[in-house]
Amino acid sequence: DIRRIYSHFTARFFSSTMPVPSSRLAAVRQQLASHKLAAYIIPTQDAHNSEYTCPHDDRRAWVSGFDGSAGTAIVTEKEAVLWTDGRYFIQAEKQLGADWTLMKQGLPETPSIHMWLRENVTGKIGMDPYLTSNSFYKDLKEKLGGDERMVMTEENLVDKAWGAEQPSRPKNALIVHPIEYAGQSVEDKLVVVRKKMKADGCDLLPVCACDEVAWLLNCRGSDIPYNPVFFAYVLVPLEGDVCVYIDECKITPEVRQHLADAGIKTFKPYDAIAIDLLGLCAYGKPSPKVWLDPNNTNMALYKAVPEAQQSSKQSPIQMMKAVKNAQEIKGLRDAHIRDGAAKSKYLCWLENAILKGEKLNECTAADKLEAFRREQPGFVDLSFPSISGMGPNGAIIHYHALPETCRDLSTGMYLIDSGAQFRDGTTDVTRTVYLGKGEPSIQERECFTRVLKGHIALARAVFPPGTTGPQIDVLARA
Repeated sequence: DIRRIYSHFTARFFSSTMPVPSSRLAAVRQQLASHKLAAYIIPTQDAHNSEYTCPHDDRRAWVSGFDGSAGTAIVTEKEAVLWTDGRYFIQAEKQLGADWTLMKQGLPETPSIHMWLRENVTGKIGMDPYLTSNSFYKDLKEKLGGDERMVMTEENLVDKAWGAEQPSRPKNALIVHPIEYAGQSVEDKLVVVRKKMKADGCDLLPVCACDEVAWLLNCRGSDIPYNPVFFAYVLVPLEGDVCVYIDECKITPEVRQHLADAGIKTFKPYDAIAIDLLGLCAYGKPSPKVWLDPNNTNMALYKAVPEAQQSSKQSPIQMMKAVKNAQEIKGLRDAHIRDGAAKSKYLCWLENAILKGEKLNECTAADKLEAFRREQPGFVDLSFPSISGMGPNGAIIHYHALPETCRDLSTGMYLIDSGAQFRDGTTDVTRTVYLGKGEPSIQERECFTRVLKGHIALARAVFPPGTTGPQIDVLARA
């Protein structure tokens, strides 16, 4: 029963506009003092470098009050600072309390994290090795002129301050992602992965990113809201048994049989991978070469592998996963057709409701769209909290409508940015419409048309391989 397994997804996430108690910051500072640290870095991500996190991993949000999907906080004895990008400036200004200083990333006057640390911190700088990627660590080490002041703490200081009130790590059951959706078996994926390992001279591949784990195993989970992933690592040897590190209570009989059919029968506790890597590297004959993705492998795992045995490069699974097969493409198209039907029904209902004078607000409108989506076959949940913005709220990037403060729908521009998770694909669609009986102003028409022309220019662009998003972004803004 897919709906039952994913039922907790339906809990709505609303951003708070109330600052968190200053006692939380004080509790972290107590930990700072007891560990003899001058500063502590609190990132957004979890141990898998996930963009979005589960409540257990919302450490930065817990201590600062800011719950946007991107940001890094640093706490010292006297200061508390938070960096985030332009999507979240308005939200951060509302959510951070008086104890915090917002660092507006990307502005000329805003110092980078390493510059601020270099100028404001003279003592030891602590960080959780499980929440620190190798790429971040190496960059910080280079900018600070060495790692003498960088301390990997054995325990997370925010977890210690949070205490018994911290939500537990989720243990939701997995489901099988069937071949009619995956288009490629686990066995076939492992064959390709091992070919790439052999070509690069690697003996071991720890798969760390949650989406890569889910893709490789043809399984889905619900550990992170709105994301069909689960917390696990996979250790792929060039030869021998594949091992999955996971809380075994998540493995249903169906999932166990599915993985056994692919030759995967070894399961170990989720937290055991670091000590296993340490042992395999120390006692393996000959010493194994380990493929480590610097962006998605945390420092706890990196430290378990001697530098001479590390092969740092992008995970082979990233590109494998990015190139969709015929079944995956069909699933994406089918999901968008069903999602488009729900969105069309919604826009028709919305237009008629406004013309009839029904009283609606941003939240009730978003709830109605969700109801239309739930009618569609294969619907699991939303792919993110819907961004429903009336008038000026539509201009706020990643806007969250709150029941107590949301605007009523009326005549004017309305934006709805929303999406869904279906069994066969994910959608993320934005529409901007003019509501009511009036006519949009000349400026509104001009702005709308300019955005449309930018989209068309980008869609029609032909560009060479290797071109990056920022390089073609100018075409959308010209």
